[in-house]
Amino acid sequence: MVEKLDHSIVVVKEKYITKDHEVFQLSTSKVEKYKYLISDENDKELFNCKIHNHGDPSIIKDANDKDIIHFTMHNSLDFSKSKVNFSVCEEKTKDQTITFTYRRSTKERKYLIEFSNEKGFNEVLDAVEDNNKEFTIYYGKKSSEGIPICKVKRESSLSHNCTFELEPGLDKVLFITIIIYIIFLFEQC
Repeated sequence: MVEKLDHSIVVVKEKYITKDHEVFQLSTSKVEKYKYLISDENDKELFNCKIHNHGDPSIIKDANDKDIIHFTMHNSLDFSKSKVNFSVCEEKTKDQTITFTYRRSTKERKYLIEFSNEKGFNEVLDAVEDNNKEFTIYYGKKSSEGIPICKVKRESSLSHNCTFELEPGLDKVLFITIIIYIIFLFEQC
């Protein structure tokens, strides 16, 4: 279902790029509210994410509990235009922004996602809900022959727990941030 791109999408760091088709589990922590654990197919924890909703930045950390990125979510009142500002912890770079624009449709919920890659070029993704438990992220717009590069399957429409597949050449940390935020947005709309 998902396809390989002709180039890598690097935003955070080259070392977080998928080498092959990879499958991940995102699950909520049973101990701490608003904490997510991200593991591989063999249940090896790779990352964890702590979400803060009240001004403090949310954090994605590696398996050794070292901060990778800090991000803050900003929503319009109707969630039609939202954004995530993030900074890479080990780099002295300016904050970067991922913009999510809700595209109205009678059939499905859709978000156009825009951000700059590490070389400063604009990247456009399209997140389209396939049903109330699954969504696909396309490189480019789905309607303009976008290429499916990520498939997300939630346990239920009310659950944050999900399995997601990434094709080679994709920044894992970037996509974890996008997936967590899309799940949040789908729950709001």
